[in-house]
Amino acid sequence: MAQLEKDVFGVFLMLTCGYLFAAVAGIAADALAAEDGIRRPLPDLLFQALPEIEDAGEAVNDKAELAFLCVAAPVLLWRRKLRLAARQIYVIQSALWVLRAPAFLVTRLPNPYPKCRPVEGLSLASPGKILELALGVLRGTVHTCADVMFSGHTAGLTMILLVVLRHAPSAWPYFWSHFLGTVLVMVCSRFHYTTDVYVGFVVASFFCWWYFERVDRAMREARATPRRLGTLSSFLVWYEGDLHEGPGVHAKG
Repeated sequence: MAQLEKDVFGVFLMLTCGYLFAAVAGIAADALAAEDGIRRPLPDLLFQALPEIEDAGEAVNDKAELAFLCVAAPVLLWRRKLRLAARQIYVIQSALWVLRAPAFLVTRLPNPYPKCRPVEGLSLASPGKILELALGVLRGTVHTCADVMFSGHTAGLTMILLVVLRHAPSAWPYFWSHFLGTVLVMVCSRFHYTTDVYVGFVVASFFCWWYFERVDRAMREARATPRRLGTLSSFLVWYEGDLHEGPGVHAKG
């Protein structure tokens, strides 16, 4: 039962911080863009040089990300790390989406996808309307356009890639190939600039490295001095400790 509570906590964290918060910020960014105007795009020579895949859009990128997950799940299941990997994805994605919010609220770059049309008549003076539209984003009936920098698709793919390779490092040839191919399609479909793809990769890579390093440190501290854990280490040991092996933590492969 304790394991299920932690799984539910992770899902709740991802739904609220990872999705709802980011959806509200995305609508707010569109409202700011409507009131103050969008900024000029960053110089992006590679974006202009790559060939365009017409009429690809968001569906292609979403399906590529789903295919990535569908291959990752059996690999992690075979390694008996699916549950641990899922918990890590919940918390990492929550943090990354919280980090995205101020980024696209400040940058407000024009969306490179020509068919992206923001909701008309948006205003920050109508918080109820913003929340209503944010719920529409979660349902897939409303689309935002100013949430470009940094790329959420790239950050999500990078997160899944690094979580999988943490538990199944020998699977790197397939997952790196799939990742690079998907990122290329994102840019060629004009759904993202190469600049925001690059920033999404760097931010997600750094945060995953930091998170995994803190988890490893917390587990070492739990084995050495379990009564002297700091707040973050205590949380990580509570959240992941029952799925780690070793003395001082409960092994549940």
